[in-house]
Amino acid sequence: MKNFKYLSILLTFALLVNQAISQNVHTDTLIIFYKINESDLSKENISKLDALTIENKDIKSLEIFVYGYADYLGTDEYNQILTEKRAQNVK
Repeated sequence: MKNFKYLSILLTFALLVNQAISQNVHTDTLIIFYKINESDLSKENISKLDALTIENKDIKSLEIFVYGYADYLGTDEYNQILTEKRAQNVK
């Protein structure tokens, strides 16, 4: 990463395939970086999400986890709102 002033939302796609979850889980991870104080997805990140969706469209049992993170620069309240907006935009 060239610029550490970017924040990320870590998207973990747990693909549950044909067996019990404890026996066979495939996980893909996509990290999306945001500029400080921004919550809108870039065209590049929309393309990445679209590609991941297409790649996994035939999975019958799919669970998606969206984790949002923010740095320490804003207040706790502001950062909570920002990470929720980012997660909502990914959904």
